[in-house]
Amino acid sequence: MKNYRILKSFKGSQTGHDCHEFEAGTEARLSDSLAEVVVKEGWAELIAPVPEPEPEIEAVVDAEARETKVIKPEETKPVKPLLTKKPKK
Repeated sequence: MKNYRILKSFKGSQTGHDCHEFEAGTEARLSDSLAEVVVKEGWAELIAPVPEPEPEIEAVVDAEARETKVIKPEETKPVKPLLTKKPKK
């Protein structure tokens, strides 16, 4: 549902079960199906959403300045092999 400016008063249903009176000069959230009809009839117009400014992100280029550092493991293989059960005969 998006916000629409009601240009001409009309009665309409958002769900097909209830009827609501939309007054000219007001704003309302309309379902996609109702909005499709009333916009084509010229009874309402979409209110363009105001985009929110994106937050500024400061990139850290120098690897040494990063909070998270990559540390190499001490060993790549385990010292002892894992114990496994011998199959029963």
